[in-house]
Amino acid sequence: MKTKALSVVGLLVGLIILVAWFLFLYKPASDELSQVNSEIEDAKTEQMTLQGELAGLQQLKEQESEIDSQLVALQQAAPEVADEQGLIAAIQKVATDNNVELPSVTVSQPTPGADLSTMNFQLETNGTYKNVTLFLAALMDPTKMPRLVTFDQMQISPSSSSSDAAGSGSSSSGTAASNGGGAQTVAVSLSGRAFTTEAAGVAPAGDQAAQATEAPESSGGK
Repeated sequence: MKTKALSVVGLLVGLIILVAWFLFLYKPASDELSQVNSEIEDAKTEQMTLQGELAGLQQLKEQESEIDSQLVALQQAAPEVADEQGLIAAIQKVATDNNVELPSVTVSQPTPGADLSTMNFQLETNGTYKNVTLFLAALMDPTKMPRLVTFDQMQISPSSSSSDAAGSGSSSSGTAASNGGGAQTVAVSLSGRAFTTEAAGVAPAGDQAAQATEAPESSGGK
């Protein structure tokens, strides 16, 4: 009887110890472990986010030089300064590169616009049909012509034949020789526009400018 009572007491004591161990040792440790695991998962998620952001920054850094080159190209296409002589020099270089004559190039002062100012230009060129075609295409190619230009009007006509050129003087004979002798030659009269950000956003004088240019003709007519 006493032994049985001792066994019951032992079981109760063991149960109490087990409950106390669970409440004061295992459960807090388990809760702490769960919290640590949760923090680890949060840290992994944050790490993945940071790695994604880092990859994006690295990609932007790799594109930085390309963006810079594109910005430079845009600034060259429509520079902050009109630089009429620079535009003429660029057109002349394209003409030289494509073996065409460029007897005349004129560029006007910029006309202010909302975002860009417009510079009208006129040019005359002649050469073989192939070279003139390459010249016109190169003017529209940003890799060959740094300034942005557009064509408004173009007139193409046959140029003088080599026999006619021979009788028209040394200059014409030289042109015929540079164009390949008997190759078909053409003459082109072209008007177009180039662009600059100089004076952009300033309202143009408009009618006043027109009256100023027309005034001499009116007085001359009288």
